[in-house]
Amino acid sequence: MIAEGLEIPEASEFSKNVKALAQSVLDAGPLEWTEKDLQRARYMITDYCDDMKTPRSPEELTATATQLYSALADFYFRAQKLWSAKGKSIPRRLENTDPEYAQKFSASFKKLFERCDPSSVFTLAEETLKPYGGFLFENARADAPVAWRKPIS
Repeated sequence: MIAEGLEIPEASEFSKNVKALAQSVLDAGPLEWTEKDLQRARYMITDYCDDMKTPRSPEELTATATQLYSALADFYFRAQKLWSAKGKSIPRRLENTDPEYAQKFSASFKKLFERCDPSSVFTLAEETLKPYGGFLFENARADAPVAWRKPIS
């Protein structure tokens, strides 16, 4: 918004500098994900898919699918060292980045939301995660930081 925004009431030296700074941040790209970030995202996507295999109700399926929609898009972008997208900008950003993937993504979630059929989304998630090690449940471990742990008396 800052890099592309219209200065009000008018452009100034300050606004030009701020816009240039914002553009340089965008051009530099996001911080690269650590291995821990990648594992955490793989685990969450795996967990959402697993929850959708046996939902308690169509409403639960929809609720979980909405979480997966954002998580899978975020994973797709960030794993490739690209800026992510949120909400309504996801389809546009996917289309601008990879039209073929965008089509698969949209068709898979459309089938899920219209017919309560997650099979295409499972396939999409598997294909998206495969280059990074695939689904992650077995041997997954996330230890709480030491400061969060209760001392043993």
